[in-house]
Amino acid sequence: MNVKGSIKNVFRAQNFWIIVLVGAIGGMALHSQLDEWIGAAPPSAAIERLATATTMTRKAQQIFYRQNPSIEPKQTFFQVCQTRVKVNDRAIMFGCYFTNGKTGKIAIQSVTDDRFQGVMEVTAAHEMLHAAYNRLSPSERSKLTPQLKTVALRVKNERLSEVLKQYEQKDIALYVNELHSYLGTELDDLGSAELEQYYQRYFSDRQQVVALADRSQESVRRLDEKAKQLKSEIEVLEASLVQAKQILKKRDRELESDQQNLDVLRSDLMRFKEQAEAAYQQGNGSPELVFQFEQKKADYNEKVKEFNDLVRQQQDKFAGFQKQFDRYKQTVNAYNEIAREEKALFNDLKATPSPKIEATVGDDSPLAK
Repeated sequence: MNVKGSIKNVFRAQNFWIIVLVGAIGGMALHSQLDEWIGAAPPSAAIERLATATTMTRKAQQIFYRQNPSIEPKQTFFQVCQTRVKVNDRAIMFGCYFTNGKTGKIAIQSVTDDRFQGVMEVTAAHEMLHAAYNRLSPSERSKLTPQLKTVALRVKNERLSEVLKQYEQKDIALYVNELHSYLGTELDDLGSAELEQYYQRYFSDRQQVVALADRSQESVRRLDEKAKQLKSEIEVLEASLVQAKQILKKRDRELESDQQNLDVLRSDLMRFKEQAEAAYQQGNGSPELVFQFEQKKADYNEKVKEFNDLVRQQQDKFAGFQKQFDRYKQTVNAYNEIAREEKALFNDLKATPSPKIEATVGDDSPLAK
């Protein structure tokens, strides 16, 4: 049996989650006119609700229902999808679609987490569009291809752009198939009246599907935005700390040199004092020697005062550096907490749970040297 289809996975890249469909597409499936005339009933009330929520037209509902769609708990869902397409145990899947050219199957993972509201609906619409694309004639696909490629240039969402880029580099036929599903369910402004009219075959209100897609990604998008903000702050703080550390080290070397100069001056002062005392003991003392000693002592004390002022300034600068470094660590910890939150957010959806994360500031930090 020639199996082809798509599986929806999620993984982390550049500190944000992206959804990817992987799989292979085959030739166009043939459908008799009888299939079009005889209506297919929804296999369950839950499946019918997904079709209604995404405003599927009667044509789209018939395509959807004929793929034997089902909502499955995680373990059953992965068993169904993995029988057709090889899936990484740590992959996150929301839905899969496969067909042998005559019959098809759509499976949707049951997702009850409120933070993913809308994901089951969008998955249903997305997989239905794969089945719909499979029914198009070669001439219809040829007409759609340049339109879809042009509209793909309008995508601004980083996650979606990365997904589509990977498909484009992998397989051009699969890329166009995925454009057909992704653009139809996630891009609000297609910029093409003709393409909007085309999607009216499948949705009476496509914007409602896009709204569901936005809602399903809101929790992840909020975390991504916060992570991006924190990462920017970390980069600025780290650059500032590296520069401040270099300045502190340079000033430390200067203070060390000043300390050595003071030690020399103190030795000279003590030697002059001993020489002056010896001169007085020998009867060769004079007021001039006393004046010179007092002058040297005053100069030395002034330099000691200046040195102490510089030391206090250095201590203040170091205290400021330490305060800034504490803020840097707090920001890094906040960033790592988002990574842990994202892992926890998706962990229950994976085929197997991911290992515990240990996100810390390591010794390889430029500030640890």
